[in-house]
Amino acid sequence: SMQGKLLRVLETKRYYRIGSSKERTLKCRFIAATNVDLKDCIATGTFRSDLYYRINIISLNIPPLRERKEDIFVLCKYFIEKYNKILNKKVRRISDEALAVMRAYNWPGNVRELENCIEYMMTFEKGSILSDDNMPSKMKIPEERHIFAPGINIYRPLRENVELLESEIITRLGAEYKN
Repeated sequence: SMQGKLLRVLETKRYYRIGSSKERTLKCRFIAATNVDLKDCIATGTFRSDLYYRINIISLNIPPLRERKEDIFVLCKYFIEKYNKILNKKVRRISDEALAVMRAYNWPGNVRELENCIEYMMTFEKGSILSDDNMPSKMKIPEERHIFAPGINIYRPLRENVELLESEIITRLGAEYKN
């Protein structure tokens, strides 16, 4: 029922404040964001198609953090600055080892999870460089679980692992049959 009311407001650009009988004019832009596929929601009947076509004017697709690992360093830098102010710390940067672990991690919680990780690390950090010693335990996996084959990491996207494995097989076979 709320989707219908929202659609009416977007169509007419008019609304009533709660408890008022005076109709008002809407003077704003509407920005919607979601992490679900609205077309699937339309198919299952949980989202109105007419509302979807009303709000779907400009679509921006932002890939998940696991697909843009190059952003991790910049985001870490931003969150370190943010939590330096909040926690009254003087952390200058993140260690290369900690950054390597972060790049290998799959980030199911996306940027929010990265921010929480940095806040956690900064809470316990005593020095000026964020080290991997202060990482949440879920990111510290035992060494035997890290690697199934050389270079293969269970927290890296499957596509990257397959490419690494293919490259390793080609290199090994090339060396074997070269002689």
